[in-house]
Amino acid sequence: MAALPAARPPKPDKALAASAPLAVQPEARIHAIKDLPDHIRNSLPALKVSGATYSESPANRMLIVNGNVFHEGDALTPEVSLQQIELRAAVLSFRGYRYSISY
Repeated sequence: MAALPAARPPKPDKALAASAPLAVQPEARIHAIKDLPDHIRNSLPALKVSGATYSESPANRMLIVNGNVFHEGDALTPEVSLQQIELRAAVLSFRGYRYSISY
């Protein structure tokens, strides 16, 4: 019996490809503060966490930083945003670097 040639996948339809959602990019690495480049680590603003509430529901999570209440997605300072509140840590973003703080 002769071997059949390998089947070629069909060429994608350009109209369909344009309307299809883009593949989700993997999230950027989350650094420990000590692993951030020196120039970034030395530029981090002082942030004091004095309380937090964690919930399975992201809408119910909050973090008290420098005496103010913040939720996921809020800007803590003009350059620092709160990306995620976890059980005993938070993920922040600063100048394109994501890093974790414990509380």
